[in-house]
Amino acid sequence: MILEKIPNNISVIIVTYNRLNYLKLTVESVLAQSIRFKELLIVCDGHQEDVKDYISSLNDERILYHYVNHCGYPAKGRNLGLQLAKGDYIAFCDDDDLWMPQKLRKQMAVFQNDPSVGLCFARRSIIDSNGDAVEGTTVKWIPRKPTVHNLLLTNYISYSSVVINKAVLQKTGIYMDDIRFKAVEDYHLWLRIALLSKIYFIDEVLMLYRVHNSNISDKQLSDGAKKNMLLYKDLFSKFKFSYPDKLKARLTVYSKFLTYKLLGK
Repeated sequence: MILEKIPNNISVIIVTYNRLNYLKLTVESVLAQSIRFKELLIVCDGHQEDVKDYISSLNDERILYHYVNHCGYPAKGRNLGLQLAKGDYIAFCDDDDLWMPQKLRKQMAVFQNDPSVGLCFARRSIIDSNGDAVEGTTVKWIPRKPTVHNLLLTNYISYSSVVINKAVLQKTGIYMDDIRFKAVEDYHLWLRIALLSKIYFIDEVLMLYRVHNSNISDKQLSDGAKKNMLLYKDLFSKFKFSYPDKLKARLTVYSKFLTYKLLGK
């Protein structure tokens, strides 16, 4: 692949809330990408003067500061980023995660080779609050060939590893701006995309997922299962999924919920 032919009209979106120290490291990893991107939209959940000052200090016209009224969940900020994005491809990163330098180059090569791909994601490794490697994984299973059928069983797509062809969003819509879907709004969007477009998995660690005390994910696994029940109810009422897929998804999430409750998790 000739590097100059790889698309680089990419908008990167980071939503942040009171994590300037982590945010600086995240931005550094984005700026260290081996291909140039179009813009980096940093959207704060509520105005944050320290973030605005930090962005100004970088003196990079590609990095733009925006904010939404504080709401306590990321969907509103992500949607503002999507509405403002000028790139043909959208890359997402949480404000505490890190990218490997070759991430965007390898993912954009996928889109260049196969225009039918709507979403590309990659494997992740885990780091702690200090940036040290953590053994194990929070994603237990990723199929070699991602499809809407197996994605319905569990969300194996890491948010900060995702790049989307923006054209797909014209058909699927954007994130659910509803606090009830906090921590699963990304899964809701991935499933809508999987219904209409090909998903591609790069079996290589291209991002580092940071685990610390203020992660947004539900602390109780049973609470996460309840969120998925709500997600399926909403999706299945609005979109056409096959009966076997709906049945398997419901049986899987109900069994998880009961297991977590019995184990006190």
